[in-house]
Amino acid sequence: MKNFFCYGVLALSLMACSSLPTREHEVEGQVTANEINKVMRETYWHLIGRLSMRNDRESWFTSLEWRHNQSDDFLILTTTLGGVVAKLRYAAGVITVLEPDKVERVISEQELGSLLGYSPPIQHLRFWVRGIPNPMLDAQFDLAPVGVRRFSQGGWYINLERFGAFNDGSLPGKMSISKEQIKIKIVVDKWLD
Repeated sequence: MKNFFCYGVLALSLMACSSLPTREHEVEGQVTANEINKVMRETYWHLIGRLSMRNDRESWFTSLEWRHNQSDDFLILTTTLGGVVAKLRYAAGVITVLEPDKVERVISEQELGSLLGYSPPIQHLRFWVRGIPNPMLDAQFDLAPVGVRRFSQGGWYINLERFGAFNDGSLPGKMSISKEQIKIKIVVDKWLD
């Protein structure tokens, strides 16, 4: 009877412990200098994915093709049926829209904001999309589950996850970027070099 009682108490103890929600191990997602150097050495990259934006007035979804080289970033936003929403080039702080008649027009960040319905953090995105904060600005890192990196920078909150191998490093496959009422999500279907 004594053994039965001990086994019963042990079983109840184990059941009580197992019913508690387990918390994933959380780590501070600081980025090492080595990791930043690896990412910055990749001067040519190309991603294919999806971009969605939502604010308090509207939301939209596009396909995204992004080509990066040493001097500029070229983004093509298309509808799910393949219609081009916008072709943008960002180089040395200058935003250029490529019009359908192949005319290039320089626009301000305010004009880009009115074209897209929000002002994207264009100067930071080429860093964030590769899993690191903009090295020119301070970033505040948050605790996150293993495999997730969270930080805030320039008034934006960035959540990066689904890291996968790319060349000799790792890049995120999903990004959530938010500021006030604006929520931007990028899902990478394919990283190319």
